[in-house]
Amino acid sequence: MSLDLKLASFEGLDDEPRKKCPNCERTCKFYCPHCFTIVNEINKIPQLTLPLKTYIVHHPKEKVSKSTAIHAKVLAPESVEIIEFPLGLDALVENSENDQAFDLNSTLLLFPSEESKPISEVDWGKIKNVVFIDSTWLQTRRILRDPRIKNLPKIQINAHKTRFWRHQKVSDYCLATIEAIYFFFKEFVAHKNNGKYEGQVDNLLFFFEYTFQLIQKKYKREKRPFKHIKGYIKNDDNDDEVKENQKEKEKEKEKEKPNEKKSETNESTNEQTNNKEIEKKIEQTKKKKKLN
Repeated sequence: MSLDLKLASFEGLDDEPRKKCPNCERTCKFYCPHCFTIVNEINKIPQLTLPLKTYIVHHPKEKVSKSTAIHAKVLAPESVEIIEFPLGLDALVENSENDQAFDLNSTLLLFPSEESKPISEVDWGKIKNVVFIDSTWLQTRRILRDPRIKNLPKIQINAHKTRFWRHQKVSDYCLATIEAIYFFFKEFVAHKNNGKYEGQVDNLLFFFEYTFQLIQKKYKREKRPFKHIKGYIKNDDNDDEVKENQKEKEKEKEKEKPNEKKSETNESTNEQTNNKEIEKKIEQTKKKKKLN
């Protein structure tokens, strides 16, 4: 499924070597997932400012090296905060004036539930913050039971099929965290602009789309299946058409095969008949010669 994204160029990214993070000295590609530091040339990595303060509550068992939530922090560093669960919430409470991690009047939690409101039904006048959860679905339940999270008003976005390359056990509609962040802000921007969206937050998917395309190219080039997710390697838009035409041609060939066999049988029968007639004539000629 093509999203028709307006992204910064990927030119030169393939040639970028892995480098040491200047803070923790871990070797990494593009950015350090532990320090959120860009380690390659900054002009190759786009930077965004999001319309709402974005908090991502990260479960400690979710590996940061595999987390797509880190993309948001790297791409929009001034707008995004990563909160480690539960210690990060403790710190927010300690630093607040009302002993709350988040102000219930100005903060929303993105999570699908019966009480979740769609973006179009929210009064956005007082809303300044949005919270996302970065964890597996099992870990999410524990975070949602935390009293500092469970009372937050909830919102939801439209359903979208994930394009994530890691297998989702629950559903094809369980998004990677960066996908959820992107689709939320896309809907939010469109809502605030009377349905008009012009790619303002597309670069949230910069690293995600780069990796997605890299996987697609690699498996197509090597002509081997992607075993983790059936049908994950996408064909070009016109490939489906070509395949459909090939199927039709194969069906036609299958239909023609019985006729070909009949034709071959008829030809063989005719040939045998002709041979018999020739042999008969030869015998008749021989008999006449003997009589004479």
